[in-house]
Amino acid sequence: MPPESQQDKGPVRIVIADDHSLVRNGLRRILEQETDFKVIGEASDGDEALDCIRKLNPDVLLLDVAMPRTDGLQVLRELRLMPNSVMVVMLTAAIDKNQ
Repeated sequence: MPPESQQDKGPVRIVIADDHSLVRNGLRRILEQETDFKVIGEASDGDEALDCIRKLNPDVLLLDVAMPRTDGLQVLRELRLMPNSVMVVMLTAAIDKNQ
């Protein structure tokens, strides 16, 4: 459930930024099950994520760390320079080839 200050504003508006379409689709399906969340955009790399933030002004960005062109950490650096504020949830997965 969103914080009280968000309840009056409608659903939490979310952008999903991940270079894997399967991950984006899965997250979207999970989030769309809840009436308190609305996925308003998706990005497959950091540059697209920054464009989505500028154009859509979401409340939350689900951001993958490892993406092509501009990675998630660089996106975070650039977000600090933007006037709009967005909450960021970092996503990452690691595969250990030694196991």
